[in-house]
Amino acid sequence: MGWRKIDSPMSKLSTRQKLLTVVLAPVIFIGLLEVVLRVAGFSYDPIAEGSSSTPHGAWTDVENYRQDPELLWTLKPNARLDDVDLGFVRVRTNSAGLRGLPLPGPKPPGEIRILCLGDSILFGLALPEEESVPAQLQRFLDFGPLATKHRVRVIPAAVPGWSALQGVRMLDRLEKLEPDLVIFWFGMNDAQPARVLPDARLGASDERMVRTTNVLRSLRSFQLVQSLTHSIMGGVKAPRRVSPELFGELVRNLQAKAAEGGPQVLFIRCPNLLDLAVTQKERVVARAEQEGVDRVCGPFRLLSPLNAAPPGSDLLGHRERQDGEPVLVFDGEVVDILGEVETLKENLEFLKGVRSALKLNLLTLPADALTPGQVFGAAPRYEFFIDVCHLSPLGAQMAGRSLARVIEQRLAGE
Repeated sequence: MGWRKIDSPMSKLSTRQKLLTVVLAPVIFIGLLEVVLRVAGFSYDPIAEGSSSTPHGAWTDVENYRQDPELLWTLKPNARLDDVDLGFVRVRTNSAGLRGLPLPGPKPPGEIRILCLGDSILFGLALPEEESVPAQLQRFLDFGPLATKHRVRVIPAAVPGWSALQGVRMLDRLEKLEPDLVIFWFGMNDAQPARVLPDARLGASDERMVRTTNVLRSLRSFQLVQSLTHSIMGGVKAPRRVSPELFGELVRNLQAKAAEGGPQVLFIRCPNLLDLAVTQKERVVARAEQEGVDRVCGPFRLLSPLNAAPPGSDLLGHRERQDGEPVLVFDGEVVDILGEVETLKENLEFLKGVRSALKLNLLTLPADALTPGQVFGAAPRYEFFIDVCHLSPLGAQMAGRSLARVIEQRLAGE
């Protein structure tokens, strides 16, 4: 009895049908897997949701920003922006995509110009222009000793989401303004993990890659692959937007230019509440684990990713049952968030990573860089912030006053 050939189902298909089957089978499998993972509630992000970096909302929305080949993005030029959800409060921009009045022309004799380079902190996120640090600085300088001999002009050049690399590139463009002193207030964004590529390797032409990567990251099947890969490799740390090495190089280059006759540079050690936020969230997580609960409930400032609660807040909580499940409730009179302990842990790890990277970056600043104490004095620091880093109106006022005093001392001989 001889062998009889048995035709497989695939052998009966035409070449075109085979090709369609090969292409569609993985698509159907991934689609089914996506549905199963979403129904099961699976999600994974190696960079905690606390990160606002993508690197900055896929280079931000077209209504408020524009792309730039070197700067990556600026604000939309010659615009009026007012979106409280994005932190824009009565924002006006000039032709350079910077907040404030039009940039000045040629520098007249006797005028002193101060250029404020920074990110959303110096920009004044959630503050109207007149309450931002540059505006406060201008106000204090106008009534100080410099103004008796010179006209003093403060030029805002801060943009939300910017890193030090973007700021230095903008300085190259604005050298024609002949600033006498540059304020350098960066660090928070530089320390954040890059979701696609570090800033130095990004260009405006990479927008399609950024958007494609963001779409992939939203797929649960892609997140599953990431989770398995990171588990096997013991965890993979994302590169920072600006490494401590590059941050230090940018600082040294600015110092070298100042030594060669360029503008003086006033470096700021980026005051923040990261230590307080990390300590608080560590205690909350420890209490949740001690009580054996998977969910926590409490105030936004305590449990949200980028906030710190007022000193003396309830960090012990009390256990109760909600919908049949045990929940640890903090400050039952002010309950804004009901969330998972695992999410809180992810946010905590993100904050720790940013804090660690920020400290490395700030170590490269010169010895005369302003410390948080020199910016705010001995007053309670919590009152100066609306989250872990952005300034309240009082904080911006204190910073403006302190910077004015330092600048007056440095430029006394001008």
